[in-house]
Amino acid sequence: MQNKLKKTGDNHSRLRLESINLSPSENILSPFARTLLSSDMGQRYFFKSPFKSSNGISYSYSGTKYIEDIINIGEN
Repeated sequence: MQNKLKKTGDNHSRLRLESINLSPSENILSPFARTLLSSDMGQRYFFKSPFKSSNGISYSYSGTKYIEDIINIGEN
């Protein structure tokens, strides 16, 4: 089963590399972006602190300082 999954993943990667993707969401990430997303940060969620929803529920989550730094760098 693991071999089938790897082969299917490899086939998908080859297709994406050989295709011209016209939708931005279909573009291939750079190796640098993949490195960041495959790190622990790629598995975390982020709320600007404090976050308040439209129904008044507020969230506060610490531990995402560096994720916020990356967001700020990308927005500037």
